[in-house]
Amino acid sequence: MEGSSLIAQDGPTGRKELGRAYGVLALLVAMVIGALTLEYRLVADYLVNQKLDAIEVAMEGATARVAGDIAMAQASVGRFANEMSFNSTELSEESIALESLIERSPDGVLRSRRAQFDARASAGIWIPASVTLDDGLRRMFVRAYRITNLFRQGALNRRFANSWVLPLVNGQAIFFPDDPEVIFNVTPETDYRATPWVQLTSPAQNRDHGARWTPVSFDEVAGQWMVSAVAPFFRDGVWAGSVGHDLLLKELLRALTVRSKQGALELAPHYVVQTDGQVLLHEGKRPDQDARLPADLRSLLSLKSGDRIQRQQLGESHFFVTALPELDSIVIYRQDHFEVLQALAAQFQNLHVALGVFVLLVVLATAGFINRELRHRHAERQLLEIRNSELETLVQQRTQALSEANDKLESLALQDHLTGLGNRRAFDAGLNQAWDRAQRRRESLSLVMLDVDYFKKFNDALGHPEGDVCLRAIARVIKELVHRPDDLACRYGGEEFALILPATEASGALRVAELLRLQVMAQQIKHPHHPLGIVTVSLGVAELGPGLNLSVETLLAQADGALYRAKEQGRNRTEVANDELTASD
Repeated sequence: MEGSSLIAQDGPTGRKELGRAYGVLALLVAMVIGALTLEYRLVADYLVNQKLDAIEVAMEGATARVAGDIAMAQASVGRFANEMSFNSTELSEESIALESLIERSPDGVLRSRRAQFDARASAGIWIPASVTLDDGLRRMFVRAYRITNLFRQGALNRRFANSWVLPLVNGQAIFFPDDPEVIFNVTPETDYRATPWVQLTSPAQNRDHGARWTPVSFDEVAGQWMVSAVAPFFRDGVWAGSVGHDLLLKELLRALTVRSKQGALELAPHYVVQTDGQVLLHEGKRPDQDARLPADLRSLLSLKSGDRIQRQQLGESHFFVTALPELDSIVIYRQDHFEVLQALAAQFQNLHVALGVFVLLVVLATAGFINRELRHRHAERQLLEIRNSELETLVQQRTQALSEANDKLESLALQDHLTGLGNRRAFDAGLNQAWDRAQRRRESLSLVMLDVDYFKKFNDALGHPEGDVCLRAIARVIKELVHRPDDLACRYGGEEFALILPATEASGALRVAELLRLQVMAQQIKHPHHPLGIVTVSLGVAELGPGLNLSVETLLAQADGALYRAKEQGRNRTEVANDELTASD
């Protein structure tokens, strides 16, 4: 009461002091919010860099494992060649019982006896009919079979794909546990002697008799792209053929794919290129033979530095570059900056809440201090209550704004920023939810996978910006056709889209897919390298029928397989998994 009487006596002077106190409060709050905003930006940058550092560490681990496999293959092939080399005395000690291992096939080729052959237990043999077997050749093929079996452990441990011996007389001994049909796929005309697998070991190209790496090559018998470590073997000091280990490109790609520790990000190589810029792989696919690294990315070639990861940001993308010197190759990863932010959405949400709580505590603590100072100023109590009410309203508004920002960030985390459709994370969650609902209700669930035909050629010809315009146009068509409340349309990755159609049988999904295919054609988007001159799409349809105990992975694999079949059968068509229903122009 004493303080109140003093204010009452002071009149305007007391109110002026009170105004100054509130001015100090407002300035303090503004300074705190400004400092926290700056701190937020610094913390956000730190979190992004921390996430990128984590990706870089994962890449270093992946490339180190691959480099280890490459080094092991190179060291192993040298030992392999030494063991396979022989003189006449050693050869005479080998068994001559080759016929106990092989039999003649109807096409005339001698092959391992199918009834006895186990690809995961022993090597296989094939010898063309053109080879006339004498005792020396019989003993040599038995030796090749025996030595190849000695070097099978690396393939069994998946450090490389196989071990093989290619004699100059033609034929082969090969241990290939993941392809038991490889020796039965050879034809009477199969002959590797003119290929790099043999010629790189010849005295003309390999004077030091050391291990060599072949260029990327396609083996028609195995049906695989690969690089191989090869070395020559000798008979009485004379070149007699080659031995080798193959590394499949698809396995290299799988080994080079990295995941963040929490699994929020998965990153496969964007490009694998030779040091001169020739592209070996682009987004997991083998491009045209003369494909080169795009001009806007060639500056990345200068970043390679031994086995260390180098990082550079170009536009809205982060690029990571590492070298595989044994293969004379460079691996380039690409990570979209926005996807990093999406992966950090939960941490940003926690940061928002913490900042909001801290601002609230600062405001309330300051207001409490003012309240205590003004507690004895009875004459000004009403003004103090009004000011406190204004501060509480401000806090509520800020809290509401933070909540709305969090909701918006959560929504963006499930949205593909280019097309406005759901992203891969939304697809994974949506497909699992739709599968659970279909199982509970015993309803059909259909999945449509869509891929833009010749999109790589479209991008190469017109550039990535036009490619983005094309993808957005297709996304608009999808949005117009897929509008039931439970339907979900997503960008699956790159130029691939996916439609989840609950309570829909395959015939209904086929109609939707066909209508979508025709509507895309109707857009008349120019495509200079498409046989029709316009952009088209290929689609694969799969259905999970009611009561079928199939997994989500099976449904996805069937739809992807149908899409692959549509691409194989000419593109611009729709294929249905496990069904005779197909459609095309």
